[in-house]
Amino acid sequence: MGCGFNPLNPLDPTGLINDTAKDLNPFGMGDPFVMMTSLDFNQNLKIMGESWTKIKHWLVPDMRRDREAMTNSALTNRRWVYGTCRVSGQLAYAESSGSKNEFLHLIVILASHPVASFQKVYLDDKPIEDYGTNASYKLFNGTQTTACAEMIAASAGKWTANHILKGCAYIYLQLTYDETLYVSGLPTVKVVLNGKPLYDPRTGLTTGISDPNVKVDVKPVDDQSGGYTGWNDNPALCARDYMLIPEELGGMGCTLDEIDDASIIAAADICDQWVYKTTDGSQQEKRFTCSGTFEINSTPKKILDALLQSMAGTPLFIQGKWRIFAGACGSTSGLVTLDESWLNGGISFKLGSNKSEKINTIKGTFVDPDDHWASKGFPPVTSAAYIAEDGGEELSEDITLNFTISPSMAQRLARSSWSRAAGICRLITRATLRLSR
Repeated sequence: MGCGFNPLNPLDPTGLINDTAKDLNPFGMGDPFVMMTSLDFNQNLKIMGESWTKIKHWLVPDMRRDREAMTNSALTNRRWVYGTCRVSGQLAYAESSGSKNEFLHLIVILASHPVASFQKVYLDDKPIEDYGTNASYKLFNGTQTTACAEMIAASAGKWTANHILKGCAYIYLQLTYDETLYVSGLPTVKVVLNGKPLYDPRTGLTTGISDPNVKVDVKPVDDQSGGYTGWNDNPALCARDYMLIPEELGGMGCTLDEIDDASIIAAADICDQWVYKTTDGSQQEKRFTCSGTFEINSTPKKILDALLQSMAGTPLFIQGKWRIFAGACGSTSGLVTLDESWLNGGISFKLGSNKSEKINTIKGTFVDPDDHWASKGFPPVTSAAYIAEDGGEELSEDITLNFTISPSMAQRLARSSWSRAAGICRLITRATLRLSR
């Protein structure tokens, strides 16, 4: 049996499986693996029949999180990774070898772009080191110019020198069968990595890419003097990067002229502010970071909103340019005094909020790296004073922070959402175009 891969589109494998093999190898897949790229996948599902049913659970395990599901499909979406995240990906090709098919060779695509660095490899939730000599791997960060020599050799040339997977980050693995290690069949390959390198308009530089097979810490440089080196998880820079991705690749397709880099710089500076993460002031962290992954299977607006949620941000399209604003106060330099010349009508005020708009408690989830990167609840943000004003009734809102990996940061974002929702006093007026400049 075999899993095919289309070298012309590395994120669109055909995934064909040949049912001609009589014997299953110890991993539950047949031999030999052959690469096929010409037949329609859905038609071949009919041909595979019972064989596909037998191994479907092996290739597409029931995972609690889509970002960690290792899939084998004829069609798959491009995956982007920003900040630090643990991901699995697309099983692009597999090959068995050995006199008893005891060796299994895998290619798993992790991201559809180059990544800055890799941290750790897991099989299911166990570090790959726990498998000893029964598991080995090689990482490719997306800047490779040659194909994986180990897979070329293992496949007897079916995986060729043309299968470079240019621009894609991926992992090659060789697993040696051991019934005590692989009791559930094929483990899900997961990799913690530092995602896409980002251009920073504050420096005019794109953060560097490190050797893919040299392990790095979660944050290569994490101090208040140097900032981050070789990688960046700034939400404003992540949003800028996504806005510039061409539409045909799932991005917004903006041009450089449509991005107001002055607002990006201001928002990025706010995100990089150091704040206390503990009440005793013993620990600090950046105000906002963006760490997560998404597939290009949603509208650009939804993806941009999800990225900006990690900084409580707001996008505005003004005079032909996108401007990004962070959910905290930045520098007060350049502020102007408004007078009647800025207005184009009267002023009205709205005090308080309707009950349907009132919120006195914010609950929600974030992604916890210390708990196998699971989504879990952060401590609720609540106000006894607001609850008392609301007659003792808890009026809560739930938020999902898929790009936040710190509970204290999640609470900070909740408070920002809460402050805007409180709506203690609203000023309503009409302004001239001068105000939009």
